[in-house]
Amino acid sequence: MEDRGGELLATAILFACLSWIAIGLRVYVRAKMIKSLGIDDWIMLFTQIVFSIYLGCQMATVYYGTGRHMWDVPKDDVEEALMYWWICEILYVLTTVLVKVSLGFFLLRVAVRPAHIWIIRGVITIECLFGISYFLVMTFQCKPISTFWTQYRPNPPPGNCLPGASIGALTYAASAINSAADWVCGILPIFIVRSIQISRRQKVLVAVILAIGAVGSTATIIRMPYISTFNNQADFLYATVDVAIWSTVELGIGIVAGCVATLRPLLQLILHKAGMRSTAGANNATSSLQLSTHISRKNGTTTSMDSDTDNFLPIQANTTVTTVTGNAPKSPLWNGKFGPGRESEEATNKGIEKKVMVSYSQGSQ
Repeated sequence: MEDRGGELLATAILFACLSWIAIGLRVYVRAKMIKSLGIDDWIMLFTQIVFSIYLGCQMATVYYGTGRHMWDVPKDDVEEALMYWWICEILYVLTTVLVKVSLGFFLLRVAVRPAHIWIIRGVITIECLFGISYFLVMTFQCKPISTFWTQYRPNPPPGNCLPGASIGALTYAASAINSAADWVCGILPIFIVRSIQISRRQKVLVAVILAIGAVGSTATIIRMPYISTFNNQADFLYATVDVAIWSTVELGIGIVAGCVATLRPLLQLILHKAGMRSTAGANNATSSLQLSTHISRKNGTTTSMDSDTDNFLPIQANTTVTTVTGNAPKSPLWNGKFGPGRESEEATNKGIEKKVMVSYSQGSQ
């Protein structure tokens, strides 16, 4: 008896482990190391929960027969497998949209130019609108919904479903939009870092770190040739194994890559501990001071900035670095001292909008 269920099961287990490790490290870096847990982190955490439910349902489909030929699976198990398959389709759509939205909010934290910000907002909006439409179609592709898994009974109850070709066409469109969104989010960081006044080498590094969250497009493109298997209704559980595998790879890579893009502070700490990176003036590797300066001028002129998101610039312990360009006022940007923890002030003067954020954690000396 031919059975490819083991391939799908192994893929699900692999990305369950990788994604939870990645999300755990992301939360540690954002919440513990730089104390800057943002909306993109919360969205990604929720995405991971949805993805975990998706993986659980996928494992259930394997248990009930996905990967085997329909004629080798007991009729009752066919219904169970298809029911979980239907749930996986819905959760796939939801997870895909959430990954893109999280990546978009991540880039919004470091974008400066209005054009970049509006492009990112546009990507998020398009993903959400199409995602909602796709979600509704996949949810109600059969009337009643249960027809999706009862249609293979010897005497199925009344009901009908959209043709496999229609579902395939919609899935092609979704894949194209997802891939385009990934490419936009992958290329845009190159233009974002052009506004940062750092060395060319650092610009390349920052662009790569920001763009790494978009590598899920690779799996999306690989998955596309297998979408046609939705048309094979006679042997659905066996024919759709490849599209199920690559759907899991696509989602898993998107989550893992999106989390890896936030781990630079942890990597710096590891390199320091390993003796491959020195920190002048620091007696404790966990001591760090981060400054985020987000300045944009209304006429489009931008400045350099150091995002609290990933500690992009090398900032030594117990030092403060501020870079301002444009016609800054002579009056101080802020008064008083920043106490421990997190403070922020905003000032608007002479057409220049300034936002300064100081965030630090001081380890024991």
